[in-house]
Amino acid sequence: MWVSPVKSFKELGGVPGLKGVSGPPPAQIASWTRQITVAKMFDNLVGNIDPNLGNWLVDPNWNLILIDHTRAFTDTKALYHQLVRVDDDLWAKMKALDEASLTTALGAWLDKGQIKAILQRRDKMQQAIDKLAQTTASR
Repeated sequence: MWVSPVKSFKELGGVPGLKGVSGPPPAQIASWTRQITVAKMFDNLVGNIDPNLGNWLVDPNWNLILIDHTRAFTDTKALYHQLVRVDDDLWAKMKALDEASLTTALGAWLDKGQIKAILQRRDKMQQAIDKLAQTTASR
């Protein structure tokens, strides 16, 4: 289950496009920004407690690939990524989640506490998104 050819953010020296690390070409910036936004939202929802630069990969076409979520779906309520943007389509799907649908989809692998933690993280994301919207509106 290898993805090739790719480079990890660690190999690139950090997150592409930030702090002096070469980013995508201009034609790819919108797509790249959306991919980063979706990845952060996903990691926050699933409670990935190990989102390190070695687990974020990029291929030559600027496709973001996340690997190793073995430390996800914990019972943590913490959000590991600060949201500076929101993907509206993904957020609508996340807001529609409830305990019953998550139990049906994930109950064979997750216990009740882990499922409730997903919803609690989603609620914390709502708070962060509301705060982000207020900050954006006041500019």
